[in-house]
Amino acid sequence: MIHPTLVVAFPGLGQDLVQEALSAWGQRLGNRQLALEVVLEPRATEAALKKLLSQERFLKLQGLGYALDPALNLVVFAEASHAELDNFLQETSRNLRSGPRKGLEVRLHLVLFVGSADDLEALKHLPPDPSHEPATRLWPVSRWSRSGLRLAQERHLTPWVQHFVEALLLSQVPLHPENGRDWVGLGIARLEKEKPSPAALAAIIFQWVQKVRLNAPSAIPPAPSCVWTPPSPPQSSPRTSCDQHPQWSGSVWEEQRKKSGEKAEEALDQQLISLEGPYPYEIGRQALLHGLPALKGAIADMGRALEELEDREKELLEKLDQAAGMPGKRGRLQRLLTRQKRGLDLQDEIVRLKQVLEPVNQALEEGDLEFFLKTDAEAKALREKLDEIYQKFEENRHRWENDLIPSPQPQDAWWKRLLGRKKQAPQGQTLLRKRLCDAAWDLLKQAEEIQQSYTQRHHTLLGLWQELVLLRTHREALARERERALKVQKAILAYKPPAVGQEDNPLIIRMPYHLRTDHPVLQREAELLVKEGALEAFWDQDQEAFGQALWARAQKAARALQGQVQWKAGEEVWFMVVAAAAPRVLVGNWPEHRQYAYVLGKALQDRWGEAYDQEEWFPNETVLLRLLYPLAYPHFLEEEAEEGLPEQENEKPTGPGAEPPISNEVVRDNPLLDELLGL
Repeated sequence: MIHPTLVVAFPGLGQDLVQEALSAWGQRLGNRQLALEVVLEPRATEAALKKLLSQERFLKLQGLGYALDPALNLVVFAEASHAELDNFLQETSRNLRSGPRKGLEVRLHLVLFVGSADDLEALKHLPPDPSHEPATRLWPVSRWSRSGLRLAQERHLTPWVQHFVEALLLSQVPLHPENGRDWVGLGIARLEKEKPSPAALAAIIFQWVQKVRLNAPSAIPPAPSCVWTPPSPPQSSPRTSCDQHPQWSGSVWEEQRKKSGEKAEEALDQQLISLEGPYPYEIGRQALLHGLPALKGAIADMGRALEELEDREKELLEKLDQAAGMPGKRGRLQRLLTRQKRGLDLQDEIVRLKQVLEPVNQALEEGDLEFFLKTDAEAKALREKLDEIYQKFEENRHRWENDLIPSPQPQDAWWKRLLGRKKQAPQGQTLLRKRLCDAAWDLLKQAEEIQQSYTQRHHTLLGLWQELVLLRTHREALARERERALKVQKAILAYKPPAVGQEDNPLIIRMPYHLRTDHPVLQREAELLVKEGALEAFWDQDQEAFGQALWARAQKAARALQGQVQWKAGEEVWFMVVAAAAPRVLVGNWPEHRQYAYVLGKALQDRWGEAYDQEEWFPNETVLLRLLYPLAYPHFLEEEAEEGLPEQENEKPTGPGAEPPISNEVVRDNPLLDELLGL
């Protein structure tokens, strides 16, 4: 049977709590909501009453198969000391005694919130009265319970308001007054099966995310090489007649080496451009696409690669130092610096070695290849040999110009000139000319071979320097990448999923569930999260994006696990419900007090120390109502001022006769004793 109910909420706490309960009623009641009308302004009560008593509504409910109670529940939520409450009650009583509402069977439920001395004082004006009309039941409601526990916030009373109205509307709980006006204390608490919450699952999924490893990422890239093709060497000058002395070809080779340097510099710049930016390889980002273990592996690989690069750099520096005529100096400097860290006084020697190596370091910094060519033993030997050949070549030229007598040029007859006949030089001069000519060409050939060797040495030193520049740039980039990857790894390990979950309410007890942390659903969602590249957000320092992706996966997991969890229905859970449902009145113990309980749903325990009845309710939840009656003003203890209590304080108020908190000790497993005590 459905009991049509009109709810009137007065501005203030009553209105706030009813507004919070409205959404729950809309979701839970379905078409039965036609039997409920809610007014957030007392002056609109008459209009709301007309809507509720609409014949169309009643017929529609009956057509849906519901049996309707002919009596009407009028439920008022207000603070006990509300200024407009007295006038409202007088007007309601007057309208029910006369006028169009005369004869209407109405059960008035006054839910009055007691939170101050003024509220308690206001209750005096509404004492129990067996002759009062209409039938009225006053429900004093406090943040304090009879067991001495206090709700931290007023909005924690929302479940009380929600289930009180639902019980009046849908259940057979004996809450209704029969005649007159009486006072009853009531406590309400809900037990529900805790659902897998995205907040709890997000933490588990994130643990699995840290273990997921997809296919292995690519290896650490090696240092780039500077590939360039040197210009072709100068072609050997073809031997001509010995009429003239051949020319020295040194400038041609110098020009060739200059072009080689320009071409090599252009190739080096292209490689350096590719290494610009803080993280040119983004090794960490690529590793994150394969999972956190892949990132850890990449960090280790980068560490090993850096060690190998450091060893190769030492080899290159040693070769260039040797070319600069300072072999072993740099290695000794490093050894001295290591020994200095152990406390040895080696500063003078260290300073001297740094000064010695300063020109070399400057040449390396500026790319001054001529510095190394001047000091390199091989290049120096070639240059000296080339200078020696050049000296001989110049001496040969000098003899050509000074020892050979130019042949006279007589005016031959025209027919001899036409036939190309020349006057023959003396035989001695001819032999000398040939010998000098052969010597010049032989020296040029020797010089060409040395120039080729010198140019090759130039290219070798140039290649060493270019390799060193690229290696250092690559190593610095790799070191930055590794440092960034370490920070990202630290950020992932320190990440805490957002704790967005259901708000705890002391009047709502949740039956905990058991779920294996290695459940396949959770592992699957973690793997999908990695496959989607969610971890990449850490590389971009966008933890919020990762949190959103994790939350979306946790929500999907929560939906998938709804019917796959097992709940732990231990007796301690039920005793928590019993304690939470203690009547919300701060009263002492009086002989006339009686207790009664009603269970909407299924009780987890058969006995807990008081008589009770029960009926079916919404699935997956149990609502416990505990009543204390009869009450009167003298039974109440004075509540402490609200401003004197911190929000989270739950201490028991002082006062004689306050009931101790309900605990497991109230349970009696002796049915005979219960029967003797009337329970």
